[in-house]
Amino acid sequence: MPCQVGTIRQIHQRLHDEGFLISEYALRQWVKTGRLSAVFVGSKALISFDKVLEILNNGLAPVSAGTPQSDLRLGG
Repeated sequence: MPCQVGTIRQIHQRLHDEGFLISEYALRQWVKTGRLSAVFVGSKALISFDKVLEILNNGLAPVSAGTPQSDLRLGG
């Protein structure tokens, strides 16, 4: 099954459509604190729908000190 990736806004809308009550702000904070990995294309963060579901279903993983906010930046 291919990875389902989108912007935070797109993933938030899909979660909302499927009945999950989570804010865009919460998703953005998860990316900022390193709880949710993202790939940046310019200033847009792309996140995995499956990873968000994993966090929602299993709880948040602890953030270790020094965790980078993102692993990769693309574009210019």
